[in-house]
Amino acid sequence: MLYYADFRPIADTAGVILVYPQGLPDNLGRTHRNFNPSMDTTDDIGFLDSLIGHLLDNYSIDQKRVYSTGFSQEGFMSFFLVCNLGHQLAGIGSVGGAVIDTSNCYSGFPMPIIQILGTSDDQYKVDNLVKICAAYNGCNPNPVESNLPDLNTTDNSTVTKFVYEGGRNNAIVELFRVNGG
Repeated sequence: MLYYADFRPIADTAGVILVYPQGLPDNLGRTHRNFNPSMDTTDDIGFLDSLIGHLLDNYSIDQKRVYSTGFSQEGFMSFFLVCNLGHQLAGIGSVGGAVIDTSNCYSGFPMPIIQILGTSDDQYKVDNLVKICAAYNGCNPNPVESNLPDLNTTDNSTVTKFVYEGGRNNAIVELFRVNGG
């Protein structure tokens, strides 16, 4: 993930402690996160719980400003963390990852969420995912919608932003839907 989203220059200037935990290899040798314990016995929740505890104990961190973010599997893991460690998080951001099993997610909400998903990725039900999160947060079910400027007219995509406001504890859910992406 470090090579896709190297936030180190930002972290250095903004006073942010940044951690990129490495996933264990799957049966094909690719690193992954276990956001589906029924398929894998790797205890990523236990590992990440210990990691957060270690960082809080050993560094000057505002416990109310701990976030999880990621692309694809790490996005899925961020949602899984809401379900399992939501009390330790201030919010999550996910690019291309989604909620897998919402049956145990009630304890982690309200939780501010920013989600970036493309409409061409048929694996996800973009609007339904965000509506579920907005409902968990107690947000207004009618989002404020706006089209962002098309900064790259050659990629055949545009971006529409949806903001669900009015959630418990001022939690909001934001979706950046990449139309044609």
